[in-house]
Amino acid sequence: MYQNPALVEALARDRIDDLRESARPRATKQRETRRHRVTQAARVGTGWLLVDLGLRLAAPRDGRAA
Repeated sequence: MYQNPALVEALARDRIDDLRESARPRATKQRETRRHRVTQAARVGTGWLLVDLGLRLAAPRDGRAA
C-alpha cells in the first residue's frame, strides 16, 4: 500500500494535537495539586508556629510561677 508522506505527516500532527489536548487537563490538575500541597504545608507550619509562640508566652518567665 502506498502512503503519501504529506498525509502521514498530517495524520501524525493531528494525533499529536489530540494527545496534547487530552494531557492538558491532567497537567493543570497536577500543578494545582502541587500548589495545594505547598499551601497546605504553609498552613500547617503557620499553625505550629502559632502554637509554639502561644506556649512560650504562657510559660513562666525567670523561673517564677505566673
